[in-house]
Amino acid sequence: MFHLFSTAALIFTVLGLGCSNEGKPAQPSVEVSGVKSAQEKKSVTAEDWQRVLAASQVVTSLKDEGEGITSWFACFRESEPDLSTNKKICLNKSFAKRDVFRKMYFFKSGINSAIPSTVSGWNYVISYISLPDNKLPKLMLSPRYFSKDGWLFMSRVSVLADNELIFDRTFEKLDVDRTNESYGVEEIIHLVITDDEIKSLRKLAAANSISIRLTGDKGHVSVSQKAVKGFKEEIANILFVYDRLHKNLKDVIPAPKSE
Repeated sequence: MFHLFSTAALIFTVLGLGCSNEGKPAQPSVEVSGVKSAQEKKSVTAEDWQRVLAASQVVTSLKDEGEGITSWFACFRESEPDLSTNKKICLNKSFAKRDVFRKMYFFKSGINSAIPSTVSGWNYVISYISLPDNKLPKLMLSPRYFSKDGWLFMSRVSVLADNELIFDRTFEKLDVDRTNESYGVEEIIHLVITDDEIKSLRKLAAANSISIRLTGDKGHVSVSQKAVKGFKEEIANILFVYDRLHKNLKDVIPAPKSE
């Protein structure tokens, strides 16, 4: 599928071993009664990692985008079959992409998010997963500022949940990607989220009120409540996907190759 094995073979693996068993992915063959010896850990291969990744999801709408890019819908949890139709509903879906050149997978939220990420004139924060080959997933946050009136020179993003500051990250202005077009200016950055920050962001699920602020040299802007609502929905879904991938892949990380 991803230039790692054939498309047909991958679809067979994913559909045959994936979420159909009550949403539980197949376990790696290197696991024996939940105990792994040092020798077994050393024997884990890239093929084990690939197989467990495939078994973690049900793939649909697989598409070769060209230039080493493949896209698909990935389902990480299905409902019980409907008694009348015997059909399942995907409860945690992701828009997935594989970039062979970068040796990376990307998983974005596949629910009906209210974040208008394709509409100019909105400020927002999106979340997604970056997964390097043979590694564990990384949770990413990407704040975006847009204006027709000039730069913010963004250097900070903060999230308030029920009057508690649960996320507050500053970053170098030089690390921000800036685009100047005839219709306005855009600033965007991609942040790798730490374990402690992930723990804090989990509080969003139970929060009654949420505010997000983008701050820079020129002041600050508040993200609209419509975009905030979308962020809350989106990150709840993406955290489920992150947890599933992390749990399934943590025991099949190949040892680094010696130089």
